[in-house]
Amino acid sequence: MLEVDDQGSTSAWTRWLASGPELSACAVAGFSLPSMLLLLAGHLSWPIAFPIGLLGAIGAVLIAGRTREDVASDVVRWTAIVLGFLLIWTLVNCLFSAEDLYAHRDPTTYNLAGRYLVDHQSLRIDTQPEIFGTPAGYSDSSAGFQDFHPGLLAVQGNHLLPVLLGAAGRIFGNAGVLKANVVFAALGLFAFFGLARRVVGPRFGALATAALAISLPVLYVSRDTFSEPLALLLLMGALTLLQRAIQSGRVAEYAMCGFVGGASAMVRIDSYASLLALVVAGAVILAHARAGDRRSAVVRIGALVVVGLVPTVIGWVDVSRLSPAYYADQRHAILRLAGAAVGLGALGVVSVLMIWRGRLGPWLGSHRAPLAKLAMGSIIAAFLFLAGRPLWYVGHGVYTPYLLQVQKNSHEALDGTRTYDELTVSWQALYFGWPTVVLGVVGYAILARRFLLRRDWPLIGALTMGLGLSALYLYTSQITPDQIWASRRYVPVVMPMMLVAAAWTLCVLGRRRRWLARAGGAVVLIYPLVVTIAAFTIREGHPQLRQVDAICGQLPPDAAVVTVEYNASWSYQMTVRAYCDVPIISLDKATPAQLATMQAAAQEHGRELFAMSTESADLDFDGPASALSTVRAERWPSSLHTSPRGASHETISVFLGRVQADGTVVALTR
Repeated sequence: MLEVDDQGSTSAWTRWLASGPELSACAVAGFSLPSMLLLLAGHLSWPIAFPIGLLGAIGAVLIAGRTREDVASDVVRWTAIVLGFLLIWTLVNCLFSAEDLYAHRDPTTYNLAGRYLVDHQSLRIDTQPEIFGTPAGYSDSSAGFQDFHPGLLAVQGNHLLPVLLGAAGRIFGNAGVLKANVVFAALGLFAFFGLARRVVGPRFGALATAALAISLPVLYVSRDTFSEPLALLLLMGALTLLQRAIQSGRVAEYAMCGFVGGASAMVRIDSYASLLALVVAGAVILAHARAGDRRSAVVRIGALVVVGLVPTVIGWVDVSRLSPAYYADQRHAILRLAGAAVGLGALGVVSVLMIWRGRLGPWLGSHRAPLAKLAMGSIIAAFLFLAGRPLWYVGHGVYTPYLLQVQKNSHEALDGTRTYDELTVSWQALYFGWPTVVLGVVGYAILARRFLLRRDWPLIGALTMGLGLSALYLYTSQITPDQIWASRRYVPVVMPMMLVAAAWTLCVLGRRRRWLARAGGAVVLIYPLVVTIAAFTIREGHPQLRQVDAICGQLPPDAAVVTVEYNASWSYQMTVRAYCDVPIISLDKATPAQLATMQAAAQEHGRELFAMSTESADLDFDGPASALSTVRAERWPSSLHTSPRGASHETISVFLGRVQADGTVVALTR
């Protein structure tokens, strides 16, 4: 039983419980690093990865250790309550996990890459075109999977999420791949509670966590295989560890802050922008170290930076080596962020030296009050500028063909260059309400004032990351602007930190008008709940797993499959490769003569050739043709100005047949 005595001293087990939010992030980061190294080596063998990863997780937890602070009884109580809530949340959302297997957007890419890693050790995917006789004009690429060179595919993006999905699939099968992200999201919410609890206290921290957990954007990215929940876990864990480190001064906690934060670079390339906050925080901590503590401060910040660079560099090596086409497309943004990190680091060094030499410190100390007013005014002015843009600004950017269909569905003028960046603040209000947005802005202003006047150094990481990422992504979303898709951009940092800031405003109100704080808390919680209820039961792709099982059930282990039209090639080719574990290529509009040649080549390799299409007219059937499977799959609807209010649907048929020696096809049915 956890014990907290009346004087506030706490038992070891109580400290472990209170440290659970950040230690969960440590464990995931510790498990991930050796697995990523094995993946980069092309030898992700699970009998090796699991024990090494487990040792890494245990080691990371032990290095970070439990908090050494006394833990109040309400912290223990609310931590236990949040744990119970998140357990129920996990079980419920596992019931609504996506079956996103018909590839068209990023989550399917992560899902299929993860499923492929269940049975393979590398993400350099050999498509074995020689089995089919390497026919002229064949294609083996599909949505999210591009060619390294003919016969070898690369997976778009960073690959830590697929690695962890593969680990879950290795233990729990297909259900593990499809539902693991719900668990990662629950851990991310727990890590967020750990940070929020330290800023606004356990009660309001629990309120912010609940509001985030029931919000539609979080449910959307959690039930499908998006990378944002894993980024949320690692970034919130890093910020919590930074707060601990500043208060304790332990080198190990600084190092683990860098390690956990740097691990987010193995998840998403935009994590580099988030990590700039740690560069700023390190400079501020160094600048205000006391004269007798400066050498040890350099050691602490050095540990943060050096240890943090290890997983950050691994993330860069991962995306540049294993996803070269994607890296080439994003290289300019990555280099720009790297340049910003170098620039901030150099500016930080200069500022630290100036303060240490007494040239800047006295001025800053004597101008704290006006600087606090300037910070508050700047935050409010920036909000008014961004929120007011729909009155005078129309955002344009790179042409996006998909946007035309969304505009048509939303009865908007057709313009594929529109970014709708002027609506980014409205998107936050769409899911959380304008009262919460305003409370968040006021809270940011008050927190900035507190930080500057009281020199509340533990706030530096949360404030810098929250304000920095909010400024970046509220100014330009850098994402296709349809809802609910665009909301994912704000899940790892912007929305969570907005809720922390809003909770801080409620804390301040509660000191003078408790009823007003309670009313505000009700709004913060009820608004996202109301928005969510209308779309709560949507399961992206369901029941597509049934269709995939039908396809795999008809394919023997020695099968080889050729798709003969675009939809099957682009959206189902990698699905068959990952879930059925058979070689597959595409030859658009393949003739019976071409199929006969491929069938002969497959036989020479000990394989039996099958042909697949989503349209019966694309196959020359020997006899009557009927679909092997037809499903009416659920989809999250896309619009520009409203949140989802129920599922849309897509009917998908699959025709599968055994290719005969003359190139005709005998249809297979269940």
